Formats: sequence, C-alpha cells, structure tokens
Amino acid sequence: MKYSVVKEMSVRSGPPGREEKMNIDIYFLKAPCNLISMIKEEEGGQAFAMKPPHIQKQRLNSTGHMIGPFVSQDKTHQEELESTINAINNKEGCRFFGNFSVKEFPGHIRFDFKDKIDIYKKLTPEQVKSVSLAFVLTHLTFGQNFFHPVILRRYPQEVFTPYDGLNMRDILANEKISMYTKVVGNTYMVKGFKNYTGANAFQFSARYQKKEVLPMHSYLQHFQSGRAEFPAFQLNYEFSPINILHKRVYNSFSRFLVDTLAIVGGIFSVMGMLNNLALTRFKHLRNL
Repeated sequence: MKYSVVKEMSVRSGPPGREEKMNIDIYFLKAPCNLISMIKEEEGGQAFAMKPPHIQKQRLNSTGHMIGPFVSQDKTHQEELESTINAINNKEGCRFFGNFSVKEFPGHIRFDFKDKIDIYKKLTPEQVKSVSLAFVLTHLTFGQNFFHPVILRRYPQEVFTPYDGLNMRDILANEKISMYTKVVGNTYMVKGFKNYTGANAFQFSARYQKKEVLPMHSYLQHFQSGRAEFPAFQLNYEFSPINILHKRVYNSFSRFLVDTLAIVGGIFSVMGMLNNLALTRFKHLRNL
C-alpha cells in the first residue's frame, strides 16, 4: 500500500540545557594516543579532557588497523617521552570512539596536542614532521535513538549521516580543521500503530573549513603569550530549537479504489476520444 511522509515543524518543549548524547568514532592515522587529547568545552563551562568510560582510545598500526586498547598509566615524564617516541617511530595512530553527554548549548570538542605540550617540546624536528592530525571520521550522530530499528525500517530516506566516512588524510602540519554542525530534533511516528508513539533522534547539517595556522613547533614559541592558533580538529555544535515531526501516512483502501477507478475511467475516456477521431477521419477520407 502506498504511503507518503508528512513533515510538521514545531518548537521543542522542555527546559533549556538538557543533555543529549553525542556518538563519535574517529581514526587519527598519524598521531599516537600518547600525544593526542580530546577536549570538550561548552558555552559558559570549563574545558576538560574526555576519558574512559565515555571515550575509549585504541592504538592503530601504520596501516590503520587496531593493535589494542590504549591504557593510560602513571609514568614519569621520561617514561612517557620514551613511550611517545617509540609510538612515533612505529608510525602508530589513535582511534577515539564512544558516546558522551552534551548540553543543548553551543559547544565544541577539540582534538589537538596542546595537552601534551611538555612532551611535544622534547621531540626532534624529524619526529615532529611525522606527526599530524590526518583523520577519517567514520561515525558522528547525536541522540540515543538514531539507529532505532523502526526509524531505519519505516523512514529509510529520512535518516542520513552526512559526515560518516569523511576522509581528511591530506591535512598539513600547519592546518586547523573546523567543522560546524546545526543539530535539529526529529520525531518519527507511524500512524495507526497502537503500541508505537514515536522515537526521537537528531539530524544535523554540517560544513567544514581549513585554516592555515602556525605549525606546532612554531606555535611553541608563542605558547606563553597565547597569541597564536595551533593545529587542531575542532567540531562545533549548536542545537536548534526546532523539532521536525515525521508521519508516515498510508492511503486508505477507499482512496486506492477511487484512484484505480479514476485511472480506468481515464483510459476509457481517452480510448473513446481516439475512436471518435479515427471514425471522423475515416468518413472524411471516404467522402473525397
């Protein structure tokens, strides 16, 4: 039976600053887990590093395949430096994945080397050149029900993830990537299902830009003054107050019957017109 999807817009209700889930899976191919950090910062809030159990880190080999989990241990500065240098020499990468809560205020998450600035200072120029923020973003969604089975089955054309598989392998050592996402609430419903009232999920639009900044080794000279930007991947998000309600409306049998009879009636009308035209033309030719 045919159906159509009807969309209605409304203003989302509820108190401001509610928390929603952000789900992410990203592979940094040329930065070891020892050196790269993930920072979350919300408007009016403090910045802090994301750690387990919300976000997991896995070590990658030179081909991007997983070696095993990255376990943060208490080490001396020299031990951490040696571990980082060993990972760089082995061309290790790092995978961040998991989900965590974000408030419905403008905010961002950022991946960079700034949190490990003391280690970065001790690297040789050759080691610095071999490290970059080249990445592949394999998954990014907002909300808990994005892959709700009913949503995927009933609304296959309405669910999309615009930046799954985003390939940024060509990032240079002096580039900062900023992504801007506008997150919109969506409610998906199926008319006529008594035990199903709807599932909430979030869709988002996104755009990104590259900006030339100081390479990290040059940034170190300006670190104390804080006057310069540094290489990073920053994902900015903002939640829209709008909610879109999706309704899958089926045509009734009576409507189907009317449409069918209309088609049949139209066929007979056209055939009658063609028949009259042919007879008129035949009589005209016979009288010549």
